Amino acid sequence: MTLKNGRWRPLFAGFAALSAGFAAIGTLASCAMGPKPAPAIASNCSSTNFPIYFAKGSDVLSDQARAAIRAGADMVRTCQVREVDIFGLTSADGPAAVDLALSKRRAANVAQALAAAGLPEPLFDVEGLGASTARTAKGGPAMLQRKTLVVIQVASTPQTS
Repeated sequence: MTLKNGRWRPLFAGFAALSAGFAAIGTLASCAMGPKPAPAIASNCSSTNFPIYFAKGSDVLSDQARAAIRAGADMVRTCQVREVDIFGLTSADGPAAVDLALSKRRAANVAQALAAAGLPEPLFDVEGLGASTARTAKGGPAMLQRKTLVVIQVASTPQTS
């Protein structure tokens, strides 16, 4: 797995705005005359995002984190995955170099777990951002930055076998 440092994109800024829902399945109305048409199946493939939280100073995935990773992978299992962005973050508790190294380890551990859950590793963009996002608009420390953000982008249609 390769860390692609420096590829900070506006995607991260819009992380909270992404939808994690599924599309509904619709059917065609049948005609009174003639054979019943086959139902039209709407795709249930939708891009998703989720955080994976860590204990302070740790890069170890908890059982809850592993379950969340498996659930995220399961949500897109039948979809055409286009890209998986993994952003490791830290709080601003320590020196910048230490925070950056920790964020890279967190992102790498989440990426390994996503690959083990069946997501296509060549599509991963793994970045450690350190404490670069650990400040509020007023410059104070942001809470709960001990996490990795996962953004899975998929095509709107299921993968073909």
